[in-house]
Amino acid sequence: MTCHELVEFLIEYAQGTLDPAVLGAFEHHLNVCPDCRFYLKSYEFTIRIGRASVLGEFDELRTELPEDLVWAVVASRPVAV
Repeated sequence: MTCHELVEFLIEYAQGTLDPAVLGAFEHHLNVCPDCRFYLKSYEFTIRIGRASVLGEFDELRTELPEDLVWAVVASRPVAV
């Protein structure tokens, strides 16, 4: 399985509905690809943020936001003149 193929199966994997034959290849790729592990982790966290914001529980996730993500958002904001 390639990185591109892995992305195509993310929804099914997150829902726990990925076909067992594909699941083995998916998990093997995760074991050998740190970029895809990071991508999956950020994908799952994004789902959690979305759910928490809908349920009004976003404040509870703020402490889990990666500091580098916070600084990247801050750095991307326009500078006031």
